[in-house]
Amino acid sequence: MKGFTLVLLIGVLSFSYSEAACAGCSIRHAQQHYCDADFAMNITILENLNYGGHKYRLYQGRILKSWKEGPSAGGKFQFFAPSSFCGTYFVTGETYVITGTKETNVENGEEIWLHGSCDYSSLVSEMSEQQRLGFKREYKRAGCGECQDLEAKVAYSTKVEYMENDYSSAATYWTPTGCYYNPKKTQEFQARSGFTIEDCENMYGLCQRNQDGDCEWKLTDQYEACFKHRDDAVIAASGDFAVSDIEQCDIFTNKRKKKKCKQQFNDNEDAYEDMIMTL
Repeated sequence: MKGFTLVLLIGVLSFSYSEAACAGCSIRHAQQHYCDADFAMNITILENLNYGGHKYRLYQGRILKSWKEGPSAGGKFQFFAPSSFCGTYFVTGETYVITGTKETNVENGEEIWLHGSCDYSSLVSEMSEQQRLGFKREYKRAGCGECQDLEAKVAYSTKVEYMENDYSSAATYWTPTGCYYNPKKTQEFQARSGFTIEDCENMYGLCQRNQDGDCEWKLTDQYEACFKHRDDAVIAASGDFAVSDIEQCDIFTNKRKKKKCKQQFNDNEDAYEDMIMTL
């Protein structure tokens, strides 16, 4: 994130930014965004100041909460954000959680605050309880050390049986052990029709050290429920895992797919019983 160059050229801001293109943004967990940022805050957008540059918008907001070094809560705050199609367009009157960096104008030494295309932004109303608590206090408490390398760029297809895994309920492509983060694999299944799953680590995960000093996703009720729902969905839909419980078929909203899944389960059960009978 560091290493920007801010240049003022004929009234237009120009940045040297390696992550300027959205396609170049790796997926980072909200906790990683917090750790990488110079500022993280809860802010209500007051106005778009219609800055004259065509690459960046200048916004003004009122800070409700500020969780890192930087501007304090209660005051007004101005920050730049890309105006390109992959930048966030902030709506006046809405309240967001945003992160970003502090940069310097090399021409006059003036410091500015920048929310880049790859930085975190979300309407507060669309955040999970764990995400809100994370920014409020839990990300800071967990610290920003070696556990917080929560970045993923590819979809890993390694099955949990071949991973380091201390969680007995893990059955497909994910494990809480080591704060394993595989959002691309979640997205791969989200693109399929017939059922809905969430990115459990992003929505409900807090990476922290356990009693043994090892990194793992905190096993909250919400995280474990989401984890089981996702595993059940993948088991039922992928064909790469055996359906071990007929209730896993209930993941399908499509009646035909649900019926087919249950029939396959019953067929497998019958085949197993026939095998036992011949022993």
